[in-house]
Amino acid sequence: INNEPVAGAIGIPFPNGGLVDDDGEVVGPTVVHGIAEVGTGILEGSTPLKRGPFPLEKHCDGISYPRPHICTGDSTAPVMTAATQALKQRYRGSNVIYGGAGNKILAAALGEVTVS
Repeated sequence: INNEPVAGAIGIPFPNGGLVDDDGEVVGPTVVHGIAEVGTGILEGSTPLKRGPFPLEKHCDGISYPRPHICTGDSTAPVMTAATQALKQRYRGSNVIYGGAGNKILAAALGEVTVS
């Protein structure tokens, strides 16, 4: 709407971290959807989402890691380093590193971070 993203869906192909659950049963994906400033949900019939590993202690700690939190990976590729620096300059917060693109997008969708 007016060139601003307001909704989306994220497919998490391995919600348990693999293709099977703790009992060895094959699991399907989880689909998380959301609308900005309204909320998020999980598509009916999706596998329940098991989060992790993710930096819970960092995204909850606004003292040691001043907000707003930005979420990037640990890539040292020049384009990623430049993107991280641009986000730090724009938002002036703390960088909280999440692994995997889906986890970064999900962190933003769930409001754990301001931008990813």
